[in-house]
Amino acid sequence: MARNSQRRAWIVFVMVAMALSLLTIMPRQSAAIEGPEIKIGVLKPYTGWGAETAQYAEIAMDMALDKINKAGGINGIPIRLIKYDTRSKAEEAILAARRLLEQDKVLAIMGPELSAEAQVVFPVINRGGVMAVSSMASAPGIAAANRPWAFRNIMTSEKLLEPALAKFLSKHPEIKNVVIVYDNKDFLSKSEGTKLFPELLKPHNIKVVDMVAFHTGDVDYAAQVTKIKNTKHDGIILAALYYEGGYFVRELRRQGVKSPVLAGIGISSPVFMRAGGEATEGVVNAQGFWTGNPRPEVQEFVKEFLERAKGKVQVITPPQYTASNYDSLMITAKIIKESGVTNRSEDLAKDRERIRNGWQNLKDYPGMQGKTSIGADGDAVKDVYIIVVKGGDFVPYE
Repeated sequence: MARNSQRRAWIVFVMVAMALSLLTIMPRQSAAIEGPEIKIGVLKPYTGWGAETAQYAEIAMDMALDKINKAGGINGIPIRLIKYDTRSKAEEAILAARRLLEQDKVLAIMGPELSAEAQVVFPVINRGGVMAVSSMASAPGIAAANRPWAFRNIMTSEKLLEPALAKFLSKHPEIKNVVIVYDNKDFLSKSEGTKLFPELLKPHNIKVVDMVAFHTGDVDYAAQVTKIKNTKHDGIILAALYYEGGYFVRELRRQGVKSPVLAGIGISSPVFMRAGGEATEGVVNAQGFWTGNPRPEVQEFVKEFLERAKGKVQVITPPQYTASNYDSLMITAKIIKESGVTNRSEDLAKDRERIRNGWQNLKDYPGMQGKTSIGADGDAVKDVYIIVVKGGDFVPYE
């Protein structure tokens, strides 16, 4: 009996020893995260011409932050957002990005949001070795030019507008000649108007009969619309931001121009409809988020967003970049939790790389915008919703 007991004890000893030896030779898959807080930087245009977009985005990001921290943060450690105002200026965005990198030593950066800012900030973060994800900058090629640290959690212009243009033209087979109207001052609008749309039109054998430009901040578009009236055309392509786009369409209809309009993604905000009023009815656009999506989580997001927006901003429906902002923070938190981030100062470079790798390998994340993956170019791959303004709201373009 004693012999059996000794034998069992010996077997247990051997098994424990083997387990301990395996633990010493196997690579650690994760480490306990440490510290009083997890610092993530935020770059947004809280003032300047892009301020209204930042107000919308702020609401959505706060929704995500509250959800994360109320659930215990990351293994008991809360996330703190360190926010800087880019003032809608590229040079301010660069300075703020450097502060986040070198002074605040954040693990990751949410932003910058404007294409003109992303174009100059992405090289900075790429050299500094910290992941930055924009939830709004949509001009073609910006992330691809700044591999491997730059990402965009939004469908870019070419991925959205190619299918939108094809559907728009199928609905209007009479269109053979178009006028392209674009904002010559805004980086995104100018890129769409002078480069992207002309290329997308070529396979359809659509002739661009004129290019009409204006500038961000313009309020009088009478001269441009008069020029369009005197041009033989069947349709209008509009590459503009939400305010200017709304004002332009309003002047277009005021002068009796009834041509169908396809707009670039800069007008993807309820501000467009507020600025242009009834004149925006029938304008076609493409987005990566549709507020009418029947998925329960989307409807809950929309409901909470509108409740939080009361008294803060005038909003009819959450713009698509609000969903992108929400998803971006939720994705980053998930990656931090699952990738072995330690949050120790001596591991800062490794932690930043872990987060970058998590974003690069993102596959089918079930966010507010549907399943989200990241392509080799650093840009998100999502579903495309082709929409039209109807009854003062964005609805599917059937």
